[in-house]
Amino acid sequence: AQVYRAFDSIHLTHDWVLADLFVDGAARGRRVGGSLVEAVLDGARENGAHHLCVSIRSDDAYARRLYESRGFEEAGDTGEVVSYRLKLRDHH
Repeated sequence: AQVYRAFDSIHLTHDWVLADLFVDGAARGRRVGGSLVEAVLDGARENGAHHLCVSIRSDDAYARRLYESRGFEEAGDTGEVVSYRLKLRDHH
């Protein structure tokens, strides 16, 4: 997984962006993806991120289920790419 920190200039908060998450086909179905997402969520929370954001291909049903099952909400859809966002803490 590749993650980076981003600044939300509208809300004046720091968010984390999950840029790449890949699970080898041989490991799929073993909850590896979910474990990786949970580890990223733990790191984001521990470091004070307000949101975790991710963009995926719109035809990736597995990824959609993975993020939606953890409470991510759709934040945009270009037809090819769907963006998701999960609120981790309130704005102060």
